[in-house]
Amino acid sequence: PIVWSIRQMRETVLEEGKSQLILRKLKVFREFYVLIVCYIYFTRVALYLLTSMAPCKVSWVMTLTSEVVTLLLFLVVGYKFRPMVDNEYLRLDLDIEEVGEGQTSTELEMSSTHGGREQG
Repeated sequence: PIVWSIRQMRETVLEEGKSQLILRKLKVFREFYVLIVCYIYFTRVALYLLTSMAPCKVSWVMTLTSEVVTLLLFLVVGYKFRPMVDNEYLRLDLDIEEVGEGQTSTELEMSSTHGGREQG
């Protein structure tokens, strides 16, 4: 259902001529969703079937496999969502007029650097 709704959103975005940024975000979301669904199916269904067929002496292999797959999931997700210099999701377009009443962008940076405290 989620993949279908992403496909429908992609078609809507293409028809309305909206930004390509939305399409890139949808693609990343779809990849993340498919990754999580595959992880859940493997760790819940496939490992259960393998555990039920394996002898008791090698049951530790199933636990090891589950832990390795979980580690791989975390590594892949960490790699895909790692901090980057040119991150589209964290880009801010602030103009001086949008900053606030009487506050320049330099003052805003200073207040965020010092946690909003006045130095004295």
